[in-house]
Amino acid sequence: MRILTSHANSANGCKAGAQSELTITGQGDQVNDWFSMAGATTDPDLALPICEVLGGLPMHRLWLSSTLRVLSSVGMIAFLTPAAHAVGTLAGTQIPCWSTATYTDEQGVLQGQASSNTLVMTVSKMRDVVVTPPSKNGEATVGSFSAMPVEIKNLSNSTETFALTVSGPSGWSCRAFSDDSGDGELQSDETTEVTTTPAMAPDSVMKVLVRVDVPADGATGVTGTVVLRIRALGDGPPAQASAVYNLKTVQSLPTVTLTTVPSTPVLGTQYTLVARANPAKAVQLNIRTLSPDGVPGNYSLSTDAFGRGFLTLNADCSGIWSIAARHANASVNAPDAATLALNCQPITYTTSGSDMVSVPVQLTNNSAGDVFGPSTGLAVTRWVPSEARYATYVAYRNYVNDPGLQTVSPGQAFFTYTPTSSSIAPQGRLVDQSAPFSVDLQRGWNQIGSPFLKAIPWAGCRVEYNGKSYSMSEARSNSLMLDYAWAGSKTGVLFDYGLVHPQLGDAKSTLEPWQGYWVYAYRPVKLTMSPTVTAVTAPRLSTNEWIIKLMGMGPKAIDSSNFMGVCANKSVQDVVNPPRATEYEDLYFPAADGGAGRFATDIRSSITGVANWTFEVASSEGTQLHNVTWYGAESVPTGYTITLKDLQTGRTTDMRSTMRYIYKPLAPDKPYRFQVTVDTRKR
Repeated sequence: MRILTSHANSANGCKAGAQSELTITGQGDQVNDWFSMAGATTDPDLALPICEVLGGLPMHRLWLSSTLRVLSSVGMIAFLTPAAHAVGTLAGTQIPCWSTATYTDEQGVLQGQASSNTLVMTVSKMRDVVVTPPSKNGEATVGSFSAMPVEIKNLSNSTETFALTVSGPSGWSCRAFSDDSGDGELQSDETTEVTTTPAMAPDSVMKVLVRVDVPADGATGVTGTVVLRIRALGDGPPAQASAVYNLKTVQSLPTVTLTTVPSTPVLGTQYTLVARANPAKAVQLNIRTLSPDGVPGNYSLSTDAFGRGFLTLNADCSGIWSIAARHANASVNAPDAATLALNCQPITYTTSGSDMVSVPVQLTNNSAGDVFGPSTGLAVTRWVPSEARYATYVAYRNYVNDPGLQTVSPGQAFFTYTPTSSSIAPQGRLVDQSAPFSVDLQRGWNQIGSPFLKAIPWAGCRVEYNGKSYSMSEARSNSLMLDYAWAGSKTGVLFDYGLVHPQLGDAKSTLEPWQGYWVYAYRPVKLTMSPTVTAVTAPRLSTNEWIIKLMGMGPKAIDSSNFMGVCANKSVQDVVNPPRATEYEDLYFPAADGGAGRFATDIRSSITGVANWTFEVASSEGTQLHNVTWYGAESVPTGYTITLKDLQTGRTTDMRSTMRYIYKPLAPDKPYRFQVTVDTRKR
């Protein structure tokens, strides 16, 4: 008898069409027909175990009167060999198997057909794991650590979890860490120690780093063996792997020294940290800083082949900084390679007489006494808008200080007075010099200051009100606040108010560090200053427009920002004067309706014929000579006459031929009146 077998595809995608032929002769013999894989055997006694491996096919007994050909089709699966490789069918998969036999005589005439019962097979769990590389020889620095990259691959046909253990010589610290970045290097933020892997799917890989720390007192020239062992957890056949590392200890890491340039930086500047390795070689250092107010910082620094490394840092807090350098591959218990105490000096501001000051520092101690204490010799006042009064702090003569002036914060401004020169050196931290900074304004005049150490454009400030943000011009048109400010500062030794108005070419356009400013709000708003905006250029005057700048000067104060002329830009018209300082010189244009208003500008849209401007000058000092000075008379159209008249004496002065008029005040605080006449009629 000849039996041709054909193995068909099963539901799991196994090989099909493979045929084998088994020939058995004899009349009426009872034959045990064990179906076998192609080419497996022709021995009926060996066919049974093969069939059982293939799926436990049923035994067919045939009674034959002549030679018959039997064709069979068997549902099968590709089978895993005992050495698993995690490919193919997963453990636990159920596979149905069956066979079909067709009988024909020697003439090919169909004699019959039979099918076997269906057998369901379950794939068994096969577990295996491999570590790459399985071994490595290398070096380990005394007082440092080495990290060996390892790949763990699950070769099982099931999801498995593996336990990791690392052993080494006595005194060595041996652990495994997750290589989160996958770069084969132990990064400073890769701190997840691995003793058990997460569940790993078949064929998946996990990258780890075997870290070996050699103690600082370890001997050199000694080879230590470190072994990584991995075993599968849970139920199933055992699976394990290992890797062996032979590490020879070498000389300890170079010593390091730290210095800075300059040696004592000033708050708000940058300094260079210099690291030197001895013996000179390229090393990687981790730098830690701790500011005087307890803020930590972490940086990396690499030295070159000559052992030199440089790092630029910001001195953004005054006081004593702690700086430490540590070898990037130092062992866990190794000390810092070098330390340094750095003294960052505070910013110093020197003033005398009357001044308006802002402190651009978040103070370590924000009490008024710490900033303006007895050593400064200053008397300090600050306007309280909600109470419409000045609060006062005086550090000497047992003065009982005002509860309205107890603390000092960035964004505030104060009047200061001292008969001699005095310095302020506040200790503290700068505000973020790259981020916007906001101050709350109350209704009326407010004293503010910029917390930034560079000048910032006033036009870039924003006004926040009821959840909306407005530009300065929008804030004025919406009756939120005036779109200009008044700087209280020193011109030489004299106190001066300078107008900050980006639309006026001769006015200031920026807020400066340490200066105090007056701003006026119609309602409570938030003013936001930004260090990143671009300055605005004042518009040019047209052909028929002109502006003259007037300045009043006395022996103790000056008022340099007053303007008269012709200009259609309404934003420069009717600029209100700020409150007076203790020592003041105040040149102003009185309200046209005779009211109490004092204006720094009297700029008109147009004039014809003869036009008159009246202004007054009042001063806290009334016994010495004062003067009025002007600039810009040349901008007045040719042919116009410009005359200054002293309304107290009747004297007149041609403003084109001179730039100054000297007079003596009537008395302290008593206004002295002048008039400027412009005759537009051509002569």
